[in-house]
Amino acid sequence: APHKSLYTLVISKDEGVIYSHRKTSLTDGDLLNGALKGKSIEALDTPFGKIGTLLCYEAHFPEVARIECLDGARILFNTIGTGMWHEQQFDEWTSLVKARAIENRCFVVGCTHYCDMIPMMFAYDPHGRCLLMEKNKEGIAEVKIDMNLIDERDYFRHRNPGVYKKICEEVLL
Repeated sequence: APHKSLYTLVISKDEGVIYSHRKTSLTDGDLLNGALKGKSIEALDTPFGKIGTLLCYEAHFPEVARIECLDGARILFNTIGTGMWHEQQFDEWTSLVKARAIENRCFVVGCTHYCDMIPMMFAYDPHGRCLLMEKNKEGIAEVKIDMNLIDERDYFRHRNPGVYKKICEEVLL
């Protein structure tokens, strides 16, 4: 069976594809469908600063967001390839992306899709304040990002990576 990969792409109207990120954390469904895991995580340098991407389920893995932010990302974009089927899923997702914003002192902006409807659009600032929350709406939304809200990243300075080895070990279930 052919393998497929799940990507986030950044496309420039002048240059075409300028960045691609292959999903690194796959769901059981992704694996059953033959998806391959991405092998790298890095931020993209843009004219307005470095950005990172959390492709759908990757929002559940703080390591992905942290690596992109250690690489300089100041905004993380979370593109979600599923609808929000119930309030518990909505509450869990928004809690996760809010945590990614706080723990990395960055903005997290995202949306999900389902047919023509957008089940959820959101934006959080580096302090976890909600800048945008729209549910079950068609169209687009605008949010103002004030990069001056990004302060010194004490969380990064206070890390102790020497004791974090356990999170790098494979878990076989």
